[in-house]
Amino acid sequence: MKKGGMLRSLSLGVLITSLLIPVSILAQDGTSSTVETSLSTVSDSDTSISPATTEPLVTETPISTTSELLPDTTQETREVSTEEEGSLVPESAQVSIPIYRLYHPGIGRHLYTTDENEKNIRYNEGWGYEGIAWYAPGQGTPVYRLYNATLKNHLYTQDRNEVHVLTSLHGWKSDFNGQPVFYSGGEISVYRLYNRNLQGRHHWTTDTNEYRVLPSHGWTQEGIKFKALQIGKPIQTQYKYVAAAPAPTPAPAPTPQPPQAYYPNCTAVRNAGRAPIYRGQPGFGPHLDRDGDGVACEK
Repeated sequence: MKKGGMLRSLSLGVLITSLLIPVSILAQDGTSSTVETSLSTVSDSDTSISPATTEPLVTETPISTTSELLPDTTQETREVSTEEEGSLVPESAQVSIPIYRLYHPGIGRHLYTTDENEKNIRYNEGWGYEGIAWYAPGQGTPVYRLYNATLKNHLYTQDRNEVHVLTSLHGWKSDFNGQPVFYSGGEISVYRLYNRNLQGRHHWTTDTNEYRVLPSHGWTQEGIKFKALQIGKPIQTQYKYVAAAPAPTPAPAPTPQPPQAYYPNCTAVRNAGRAPIYRGQPGFGPHLDRDGDGVACEK
């Protein structure tokens, strides 16, 4: 039994000594070389191998992980990040809602609404359509609309405290059951002006020139009250019913002079609007009828 074990040990040693394995080594400059190394240095003279040995037979050669050998992924990462940022933009933030502006010449009031049906109804009732005042976002800071029946005036505000005070103490009522009429948000400023001489009328505009000029006509600047996504498309006021121009008054007909008993000549007859005069009519005389045919001043 002992002799057989020694033979097996001797055979294994010869086998290991003759086995060479190529190993690729990566240099720092990125080149590689191949060397042959043996798994063991066991010689033919070894007579035994300890079965308790647990050391690895192959010595590992460290491989370089220098950053110069890694691919540049900066551009690829940037492109992915751009796409991800675009996908994170809420869809509702891209929605722009037109704010329609109308004007009533009878009461001198403006009306602003996002409801196209309301715009059409008011237009049919005699309000003038003035185009789109501005474009509001689909979401943002809520803007509320109030109405005062005594003043026949609308007020637009995003101040909840102003809504509370006006509706509870000053006779204003909330339109749309207290829900927002539109929203405020964006980079465009919407200015508000006030005129106490016109029953406390307010005016809203994105036109900085209009905001600058109106104070010379009795309006007070109240600053920026809303924000908008985009300036609107104002137009000249259009009315559904245009009053027809009055017919020109005809020139009055000359008033005939009352008949006279005597005309000195045909010129006087014609100036009086009596020519020609027939025999038997007031003012006829032989001195006017030179041809004696009974018709005076016929030419």
